[in-house]
Amino acid sequence: MAIDVFGKRVLNNLSEWIDPAIAAVVVVDMQNDFCHPKGAGALRGRDCTSARAIIPNLVSLIASARSVGVPIFYCLNTQRADGSLLSPAEIGRRMKKSGGDPLLWTIDGTWGHAVIDEIAPREGDFIVRKHRPSGFYQTDLEQLLRLTNRQSVIITGVGTRGCVESTAREAQLRDFYVLLPNDTTASQRPEWYAASFVLAPSLYHFTDSGAEITARWNAAKSATAA
Repeated sequence: MAIDVFGKRVLNNLSEWIDPAIAAVVVVDMQNDFCHPKGAGALRGRDCTSARAIIPNLVSLIASARSVGVPIFYCLNTQRADGSLLSPAEIGRRMKKSGGDPLLWTIDGTWGHAVIDEIAPREGDFIVRKHRPSGFYQTDLEQLLRLTNRQSVIITGVGTRGCVESTAREAQLRDFYVLLPNDTTASQRPEWYAASFVLAPSLYHFTDSGAEITARWNAAKSATAA
């Protein structure tokens, strides 16, 4: 149950954090260029196996969220074909990360930029274009969350060590409750993923399974229908 600290009501368990009245699902970078076998990443030799593995869990989580009125926010890595959104420092970061490739993909308006078909946005979902790893940096994500009265964010997607973690940290700094279900997040390499979750449980409200959230929402919907 919520507890009172300094005269403030602090939510203190999973049922409260995922209350449909205050929760949101944030989907980070589940785009064709990152997650499809024919996307730019895979064509450049990146392994998208881990990204593909979480798709069934995301399908279930998103469907359940929609059924109980929890809004979905898609954060999409977005670039321009001329590279004009990339600073010299950002180009350098990308080239170090990739071994020399400036990673100019997820070009706005292309197939590679789009969300994968399995979890494609629907009417009423929110699309947030981002130009750096965090879904909050110079975007309207926070404003949209506030305007829809969201207090907690369930952050999902790829890649955990970069864009997912950056989004989670900024959400926490902006005073949202942060949940990271580990079966709805992925990294390109297992060791990167493991390293991310050494600290995550001490920083965020951490659950091993998005399926637990899905089950609770489904049960709540069934109870309401009865």
